Amino acid sequence: NDSLNLPLLYQSMGEAWKLKNVADSAAYYFQNSIPILELHKDYTYALNARLSLAQVFQTNENPDSSLYYLQQVEAQLPQYGTVAQYEKTYALLSKVYAKKGDFQKALQYHQAFFAYHDSLYTENAQQIAKAERVRQNIDEYKTEKEAATLKAQLLSTQNNLYLALALGLLSLLLVGTYLFWQLRKTKLALEDKNQQLADLNATKDKFFGIIAHDIRSPITALDSVGEQMHYYLKKDDKAKLERLAGRIENTTSRLSSLLDNLLQWALLQTGMIPYQPTQMDVQKIAQENVDLYQEVAALKNIKLQNQVTSNTLVFADSRAVTTIIRNLVNNAIKFTPKGGEVSIGTEMKGDKIFISINDTGTGIAADKVQQLFTLQKKSKKGTAGEKGTGLGLMLCKDLVEMNRGTIRAISELGKGSSFIFSLPKISNL
Repeated sequence: NDSLNLPLLYQSMGEAWKLKNVADSAAYYFQNSIPILELHKDYTYALNARLSLAQVFQTNENPDSSLYYLQQVEAQLPQYGTVAQYEKTYALLSKVYAKKGDFQKALQYHQAFFAYHDSLYTENAQQIAKAERVRQNIDEYKTEKEAATLKAQLLSTQNNLYLALALGLLSLLLVGTYLFWQLRKTKLALEDKNQQLADLNATKDKFFGIIAHDIRSPITALDSVGEQMHYYLKKDDKAKLERLAGRIENTTSRLSSLLDNLLQWALLQTGMIPYQPTQMDVQKIAQENVDLYQEVAALKNIKLQNQVTSNTLVFADSRAVTTIIRNLVNNAIKFTPKGGEVSIGTEMKGDKIFISINDTGTGIAADKVQQLFTLQKKSKKGTAGEKGTGLGLMLCKDLVEMNRGTIRAISELGKGSSFIFSLPKISNL
């Protein structure tokens, strides 16, 4: 409950993760320190946190996110900045604009950096001169003291030799112990890596199995459609043509959804989806998805509701949150029978907003819940025969974790399910 020292702890954690080159964790702690610092009006330290964020994103080849925080820092420098912060800001801005190909701005900020660098150099030179004067005074004092301490040093030499011998033996013992533990640590790490490789290989096989099955099935369903349409046109059988058109629409919709989820999952695994968190209102995104699926729900006579209150603010990537809610609402409608209900709600706990998608559908067996967010599960048909893509929940899990949250499912057979995920809330509002 020490809100004065908590942001300093967050910044230390951020620096530690930055040194380990774990960009997401470093960014997470720097971002969480900023609102607390600004709440206590420690704006200079808040500028340091934003500069650290910008450096993390610049180092990890994310110039847009780096520029986002640098522009915030530049706007506040005249009021709260130090000379060192000006220098660091302009150096980073020069690198970011060079990376983005805007060499005119890169040169402009590079020149500004050198101007502040020169001023810092002059200031440092003055400090060194002061330190030299102090050192000279100390040297005079040392000369007088050395004569007095020389005799005591000679007397302690014998004891120091015995101590050195003891320390040498102790060092050998410590080195031997260290080497033993390093060998043991290396062995355990190799065993862990081998297990990870085995798990990745199994995941890869399962992943390609899902792709082969789920992509092949809709393509096979479209096989010979052209011949059938030609035949029914000759027969002027409009009823069968309408059924065939519905079959084509459902099949292509399923194939499009599969390819969309597959593309996003693949990009996420290779780090090609940028993480750009901003302040956003969950109620608005929830309403967009309710509007999107209102007609689909109406076909099954399902009541689809948005129970999220306005100004439910979180700090997250809006595209990721939209994808998560879209997949979960689609699943809820798919596994809810006619006349059921699907709703989106929220709950605040601590520094998190918990968003839930609830349905009165078929439910999930307890032994299957643990496999929902992995490739181990098998996609099942919905209450109206709808087919799934097999990747939606796994994609949701990865996107939630990218936004510093968790996701879980609560379900009971025959009574429905609730899928609940958390996002960081805007703590200073």
